[in-house]
Amino acid sequence: MRSLRNFFLPIAILGMGIVLLLGGFARSGLATTGGDPLSPLPGTLEEILEQALRSNPEILVGQAKLREAQAELNQRRLSVTQQVVRLHFQRDEDQQLIQQKRKSLQRLQQMVTTGTISDEEVRAVSIEIAQAEGNLARVEADLRYAMGAGGSGEIDPAVHTDPWGQRYDFQTEVEPAPAPRPQVPESIAAILDGKRIQVEFHEQPLREVAQFLSQVSGLNFLLSPPVANDEIVLTLSLQGEVSLRQLFHAIADLTEVHFAVREYGILAVWAGEQPAGSPLIPESLED
Repeated sequence: MRSLRNFFLPIAILGMGIVLLLGGFARSGLATTGGDPLSPLPGTLEEILEQALRSNPEILVGQAKLREAQAELNQRRLSVTQQVVRLHFQRDEDQQLIQQKRKSLQRLQQMVTTGTISDEEVRAVSIEIAQAEGNLARVEADLRYAMGAGGSGEIDPAVHTDPWGQRYDFQTEVEPAPAPRPQVPESIAAILDGKRIQVEFHEQPLREVAQFLSQVSGLNFLLSPPVANDEIVLTLSLQGEVSLRQLFHAIADLTEVHFAVREYGILAVWAGEQPAGSPLIPESLED
């Protein structure tokens, strides 16, 4: 009996050690299969393959990575969708803005020919169009990149050349265009340039000269208080007939009196003292 106990005891201890060892592996995660490691293997190759493809640790890890990659792919698809939708509507908005400004530019160009506005206003709108076209080019480059159709960003849409050949970098601040110079209304300009008179003044007060000009032109001529109080006397003789505009230049050369065009007619003022927004004859160098 002692010999039998001596024979089976080591075997029992070995068996218990194997069970404890496998249990430790299971708890530590080293035994990743869900089956019993001591259970009999399936009898056919199909059953073995089915269980291997279902429970193999490497396959389980690969499936987990696949689910993670699929989640990241869905997130990237959502981000690209949002970006493309935003760029699409921004592109439409920029195109509509450019069309509106081009129509405005056409109207302004027609007004320039009639003398209603100055070239500076037309140039300011042209700069705005160039800037809007630069923004549109930038949006379209981003949209092509989002579509996978190019858009490398090698060109700089922020730099644009206007119709006059001037380059503008819209990444830097563009200096504002100077204020347009006031223009003489067409109805008064026609009188100033169309009416011609013979000039012969000899020590004649400027007040009387203004009354004479009112009679021959049909315009109201007034003297500002500073000019009227100075009691200017004018002596001026010009060869041949001259226009009223030419006469104004000659008087300005002799007396430093300029003529501001107002709604009611002409106001004689000292140079630099004309009412704000009034066209001046002769034009001041400071304007």
